[in-house]
Amino acid sequence: TWLNSWDEYEQKLDNWVAYPAQIVLFIPFIRAGEWLLGLEPSAINPSDIASMFSDDFYASLEIYGQSLAAGFGLWAITAIPLSFALSYTVRKILQKKLVTERQ
Repeated sequence: TWLNSWDEYEQKLDNWVAYPAQIVLFIPFIRAGEWLLGLEPSAINPSDIASMFSDDFYASLEIYGQSLAAGFGLWAITAIPLSFALSYTVRKILQKKLVTERQ
């Protein structure tokens, strides 16, 4: 049906809108993770990182591995609780809206 196809387009639009946020937050999460773990900040240039990972994956992991792990760790520390909090909040709002629509 057309509603199912609309959901697919909406999901693609959501991904398209969220992708720049991932790029924008990539370096701040790495920097904050390095700060949180007390690591020496590495020189981060996104284009250099991308070319290094495509040229020699293991050498780039050796150079940027700790920084990337620190960024991922900070992301996990913030994203997991935040997703549960948002899920709970959105669920409560939707339940309240559903109850008022049924009445």
